[in-house]
Amino acid sequence: MTPKRIFDYHYLLYVHKGIGKYKIGNITYDAKIGDLFYCPPQISNTILADDSNPFLLSGIEFTVDQSAYAAQSIPGKINISKDTFLLMSINEMIKEYSFSKTFSSEICDNILSVLVSQLIRTSQNKNIGSEDISENLLGYIINNFNQPITHKQLSDIFSYHKNSINRILLKSTNMTLKNYIIDIRMKKACEFLLYSNKTVAEIAELCGYSSSVFFSRQFKQKNGITPLEYRKTRNKA
Repeated sequence: MTPKRIFDYHYLLYVHKGIGKYKIGNITYDAKIGDLFYCPPQISNTILADDSNPFLLSGIEFTVDQSAYAAQSIPGKINISKDTFLLMSINEMIKEYSFSKTFSSEICDNILSVLVSQLIRTSQNKNIGSEDISENLLGYIINNFNQPITHKQLSDIFSYHKNSINRILLKSTNMTLKNYIIDIRMKKACEFLLYSNKTVAEIAELCGYSSSVFFSRQFKQKNGITPLEYRKTRNKA
């Protein structure tokens, strides 16, 4: 595991080997062979490797004139294991950098420019990487279920229009954002009720509710019984 890092430049991280996780800002991605990650400037990032199958990684630092456009357009994660062009670009840059031949720096700069352009072009086709955006979107909501989450917030984080966010959620969960968050909170509440000694008020707060009364009302609407009745009934079973 690396300490939390914040760079002044754009950063690409390619996974040659191993499995683990890569955290960019508030989003934690699963990482495997062929994954290429993008971290914008001034955003924290942390590598979390699996001890049993450690990473072999390549990091690429770069600056661009239209940094804001790049930050909004390059996907946070894309698997390029089947993309011959992107794989060739990565490998050629590594080869040039490793051997430091004449004009290696200039060649790397040109390859990188093409690579970034191709990543931006790829990200504009929303069908490509749709599984990744769905996985990352749901993962973000699950990891932040006890915090206020809005369509605008998700749109800003994932660079998707709120209508696209809705479509992805409906396709993946058959629920709206509001109902999906409620569903996660209720499931977490059930776990707390069964496997902890926390009070209803404490559980309400842990699940993102400022009012235990509203929490209990919503819990009963979802489960048909109050939180205390649920705890009593399930513990007897």
